[in-house]
Amino acid sequence: MINNISNYFSNNGYFLLKKFLPKSKLLTIRKKIFKVLEKDKNFLPIKNISKYSSKSKLLRAANGNLKINLNNSEAKMSLKSISKKTNSISIRDPLLKIEELNSIVFSSKIINLASKILNSNNIKLGYIKLGIFFHNKLPKNCINYFHTDDLSKKVNKNKEVCKLSFSFLKSSEGVGEFGIIPIKKDKLKFYKQYFTKDYLEKNIRNKIIFPKVSLGDSVIFDPNNFYHIANKPKKFIRIMFYVEFLGPKNKILFQNVKISKSVYNKLDANKKKLCAHYQIVN
Repeated sequence: MINNISNYFSNNGYFLLKKFLPKSKLLTIRKKIFKVLEKDKNFLPIKNISKYSSKSKLLRAANGNLKINLNNSEAKMSLKSISKKTNSISIRDPLLKIEELNSIVFSSKIINLASKILNSNNIKLGYIKLGIFFHNKLPKNCINYFHTDDLSKKVNKNKEVCKLSFSFLKSSEGVGEFGIIPIKKDKLKFYKQYFTKDYLEKNIRNKIIFPKVSLGDSVIFDPNNFYHIANKPKKFIRIMFYVEFLGPKNKILFQNVKISKSVYNKLDANKKKLCAHYQIVN
């Protein structure tokens, strides 16, 4: 089975893992996430999308290019009010704030799958993100456009990566907001970052996949070599957790990920090796 997943992933850039995690586990963690959301100090700086025109080129780029953030008083508002000014919130140091997330990250099932897909036992943990995404009428930005994470036309073996996404929705939303063009980027006739499906020729548009995701499912995908998109939620809020694994030659970490010493000390030797790029804190 795992070989079939690996082959499909290699050819199409993703695989839908049905019933990968117990719903009860996700709902328990979800309650703790909402507790964390009660305090604005748990947020990374929030981009104020309401200050930008829908025609702004800055919206068709990584979030880091946006310099206008919500001020302190705005960040303390209710989620409903915040949703009128931004498309998303990222939780600061999620592995510290919600310790139960570590049981997902260090699941042997996930690690074994990532090792098989990346064809190595020398993989490392990379990007970790707990994101809150809003349904609103603000302009789209960043991940709401088709893009690749490494912002390059070239397929680079030194940047091998696979990313798993987990939703904390209570029930199925039907066809998911995540979409992917199942053609490796170097096989396409164009190179462009941050575009809508209207940019694509009809034969490519017809190949876009939006996996039907239910609670407990996970999508594992290649964010560097396949164009993908995350449309805005169909309902008020979407809560997503992303876990990235790096190939043996990949040392690129997009952020400083912190893990508590108490959690780290309980890991076996092989799982501790996964944390080579992480900061261990008391």
